[in-house]
Amino acid sequence: MNRNMYRKVLIALTLNLGLALTALAPQAQAGECKVKSPSDGMIADAMKMQVVAELQIERLAQAYKKETGKDLKVILVSRAGQNFNELQVLKDVDSRGRVLTPQRIAELSEAEVPYDSDRGTRDNYQVFNEVVKRFADHQRPMKYSHMGILLRNHPAGRDENGQQEFWWFRHQLRPCVDDKQKKEGIDYNKPLLWDEGMGRFFSDDPHELRAQLVVLKPEIQDRVEALVMNTRSALAFNGEYYNAVASWKNTKEQNSNQWVLEVMAAALKPLGQVKNRAQAQQVLKATSYRPTTIAFWGKQRLALLPGAGLFVPYVKIRGSEQPYAHTYQIGEVISTMSIVEYLGRQGVMHWAPLEIHVAERLSRPQ
Repeated sequence: MNRNMYRKVLIALTLNLGLALTALAPQAQAGECKVKSPSDGMIADAMKMQVVAELQIERLAQAYKKETGKDLKVILVSRAGQNFNELQVLKDVDSRGRVLTPQRIAELSEAEVPYDSDRGTRDNYQVFNEVVKRFADHQRPMKYSHMGILLRNHPAGRDENGQQEFWWFRHQLRPCVDDKQKKEGIDYNKPLLWDEGMGRFFSDDPHELRAQLVVLKPEIQDRVEALVMNTRSALAFNGEYYNAVASWKNTKEQNSNQWVLEVMAAALKPLGQVKNRAQAQQVLKATSYRPTTIAFWGKQRLALLPGAGLFVPYVKIRGSEQPYAHTYQIGEVISTMSIVEYLGRQGVMHWAPLEIHVAERLSRPQ
């Protein structure tokens, strides 16, 4: 099929997807719990992202086959959903390449603020200003909020004749449960594993029409496919409670990117060696995973107020896990950026991450 014909067929298919997407919209979508149907502009924007992504993936698959002799079967895809303008990324290493933990950042910033012996403390606001002044990292902006695993051989991607036609996502979502479902006993705390096509993946109120593609080395992608395509093993890495700011060391809570991270940790070892979240976290510790250290700005600080969890139950900042969040607004998040940086340090990416961007959009960011 030539490229022009390919585009026409793909556009026709995405139009049909748009109709289905409208009908399915009240169900959970990635990141936030959406209860309203996407606008016509959002559907059109998602279709544009799908067309661009499909064409780029076609080129990647051809190059991958040429270089490795193997089929491309797995791609990690991050999308620019949430706007992170109110989260300032902090440096992860100092000028000598030493790791900067939140504790180290706090100690170095405290050293610049006089101790008030009368009050028995330092001015937290002044320390926070030192944190931002000394450690803000403008070279590492967080562009992407959510990562999913895109699979070439997903059963839902087959056509009516059983032929593998489309790439399909498996990713984790925050649960979206209404009162009726609660009465039926559906757990509104447990994260969901969700399978959906590319158009729907890109329809979730994107801040920008932008995505990042990560292609893994053959051995790693084979393991990821085996782990994720098997629903039982995929669920073995699914958490019990959703928390957008979960600690990477917490085996009960989890955010959506953490599911991908733990699957990747399992894929670093031979299949069957890492069977659950606790074992995956042991791998992450042994291989020096680092979450993204941030400073909370503006409205994001509201999550630090006492009782904030009553209003936003899926954002729980625990002092035992984030000891500098309530004093100096320093936190750690399991971001798509932290996953890509970790994979880079492990040397398991076949190429550097590839970015796609559609500049013109029809919908407005929510």
